[in-house]
Amino acid sequence: MTLSVRQASELTSLSERTMKRIVARGDVKSVMIGRRRLVFMDSLQDFLEAGTPAGRA
Repeated sequence: MTLSVRQASELTSLSERTMKRIVARGDVKSVMIGRRRLVFMDSLQDFLEAGTPAGRA
């Protein structure tokens, strides 16, 4: 299942810009469909469960 970047940011209470940075770094897997970037929920969940190192988000 996938979420838009906006949905992922709302779900995690992170800003949309922060979520885009996380995706751009490759910390969360995503796919482009047309002009839309979709985030894989399982990858997002793994990222959140692992936590983030200080200063990286």
